[in-house]
Amino acid sequence: MTLAKGFVAERHQDGQTGGERLGIHTVRAVVEAEAGAVAAQMELATRTLREPLAALLAGSDAYLDAMTVPGRTRLLLVDGPAVLGSEAMQAIDEGSSALALREAKAAMRFLLVKVVEAK
Repeated sequence: MTLAKGFVAERHQDGQTGGERLGIHTVRAVVEAEAGAVAAQMELATRTLREPLAALLAGSDAYLDAMTVPGRTRLLLVDGPAVLGSEAMQAIDEGSSALALREAKAAMRFLLVKVVEAK
């Protein structure tokens, strides 16, 4: 049984709308911890890199490696959003790997503008 199905089943069995038996706060804490672990792995892979393209590539590889941890992909991409909702997941992403990706994209845009201006 997936986390999302277990959450829904517990919620309906309890007759409560908050899913208190499984604990939505517990689910959120686990999702936040796993998202943080992904972000930490990306940070570690890119910490010493100064070139934006190299950092973007290394960070992307680190993300893919981090997502191979058993159960993590399902938790972060399927069950987390099903239980917590897209707004909560977006907030969690904002505090973790999404920030690193936005920074890398901004650096790449800056370099692209410099290349275009130089021509």
